Amino acid sequence: MKSKFLVIALLAMTFVGVLDATAKKKEREIRAFEVELGGGIASPTEKLNFDKNHLGWTAVAELRYNFKNLPLDLGIHVDGAVLNRKNEPIEGVQELKEAKFASINGLAVADLNMFRTKGFSLFVGVGVGYGMLISDFQKIEHIKDVDKLGCFCVMPRVGFEIAHHVRATLYYKQLKTGQNHFGANLGIVLGGGKK
Repeated sequence: MKSKFLVIALLAMTFVGVLDATAKKKEREIRAFEVELGGGIASPTEKLNFDKNHLGWTAVAELRYNFKNLPLDLGIHVDGAVLNRKNEPIEGVQELKEAKFASINGLAVADLNMFRTKGFSLFVGVGVGYGMLISDFQKIEHIKDVDKLGCFCVMPRVGFEIAHHVRATLYYKQLKTGQNHFGANLGIVLGGGKK
């Protein structure tokens, strides 16, 4: 009985030692701060008074802190999104044919990194913050159910990072009517990686 306990204890200590050594190795390899700059596409989830949603674009900047002994990143995320909607032309009818809804958003973000290897990792995360519609107010006057004020927003996201310097992200941003959208971003990461 004592020998089994001793073997289990030795195996546990070996396992903890390997984890500690791995953590220290990763600690040496990963810089504390990184900046991501990127852009991508966005698609609104509501048509409002329009016939179709069309792809728009996003621009993203994010500053992140990488914890040395945890697979966790915390950061500040700022983005702008332009959401496009169009009406099909109707002969003889004068109406609003197209509108671009631009919003700017600031969020605190947290990502959990998984399946880390030397050159690849997956992540899942969430952001919470504030979003505000900033353009096409004159066109919005003719459209019902659009909230023109800023609001609390939530952004679940998932993605992957290659070689500590290229990051692809899929997300959904829940704000208020007229601003909710899906998006995909590709970013270049400055910092991060090996020291």
